[in-house]
Amino acid sequence: MPAALKVGLIAADLTHQHGWAHYSVSMLEALRDAGVKVTVVAPRNSPPFEGVDVHPILPTLNPLAPA
Repeated sequence: MPAALKVGLIAADLTHQHGWAHYSVSMLEALRDAGVKVTVVAPRNSPPFEGVDVHPILPTLNPLAPA
């Protein structure tokens, strides 16, 4: 039997508040639903994500804030 696939990701946001965040959440949902074991390094303010091992250790980012 082959070993289960494991994937690690770095995400700037785990919400649907903007494009990159929506992309990250959609990818995580698809990988999780396909049976992939996913680990994510995310900002400290990240919400829990069912079925995904989230490590909220990155600084909080606000990509919608003016530069």
